[in-house]
Amino acid sequence: MKRRFYPFFKRLFDIVGAAFGLVVLSPVLLCVAILVKKKLGSPVIFKQTRAGYKGNPFTINKFRTMTDERDEEGNVVYTTEIAYRKDKEHLLLSWRDMVAQNEGDFGFHYDPYNFDSSPEQDFFRQVLHAINVEPEQVEDIYFTGGLTDPNKTEFYIEYKGEDGRWHRYSPDFVVRRKDGRCYIVEIKAERERNHPVDGEHGRKAMAVRRWEHLNPDRLRYEIIFTDSDSVAFNQLAPVRGFIQNAREGDK
Repeated sequence: MKRRFYPFFKRLFDIVGAAFGLVVLSPVLLCVAILVKKKLGSPVIFKQTRAGYKGNPFTINKFRTMTDERDEEGNVVYTTEIAYRKDKEHLLLSWRDMVAQNEGDFGFHYDPYNFDSSPEQDFFRQVLHAINVEPEQVEDIYFTGGLTDPNKTEFYIEYKGEDGRWHRYSPDFVVRRKDGRCYIVEIKAERERNHPVDGEHGRKAMAVRRWEHLNPDRLRYEIIFTDSDSVAFNQLAPVRGFIQNAREGDK
């Protein structure tokens, strides 16, 4: 009998408790809303659909954290929250850490970069160095793997998962040249090479390959597999060639 009524009373408690909390905190929330309006502009409340319990979508409502601030050239300066697990704090990389090695001011379109693995961070460091050595042909390098929210990025590829549903995939890096050609790179652990979704011939890779085949002169995609915390120097040969404008057929 107790189990039968437990969900009802739990839900009732959640609603009553939340309502009580809103009433008690309403003066504080009102002050915060006024400050957000004054400092960050409108809308005060940010709404977004996210995955909840058992993957079920729900709508989150929170105070806005992005601003309408603009830089000296009139470009909008975006402010957002970077979420990361405590055990991955060592994978954060700020533009301040790379100032001495990044004279061309490449990358870091948000700060800090929240890499998911040591090989990702190592790849970025090595490619950033290569770009600064020969920057003439390169527009920029973008770390896109940390931006999976469609409200924060327009760069994603749709693929059909094993569940029959369509999903969004954001590869880790894009190196874009001034002639418009792009080199897309995904960094994976060697153990994932044969994974049906994330592997070399997985569903994500096949979806990007279709893009590549439709635009063979402008797009190249590569997955780099590694069994260590770094990316081997020889594994970077193709992307270095791309940076140097030495890719076959580019001359």
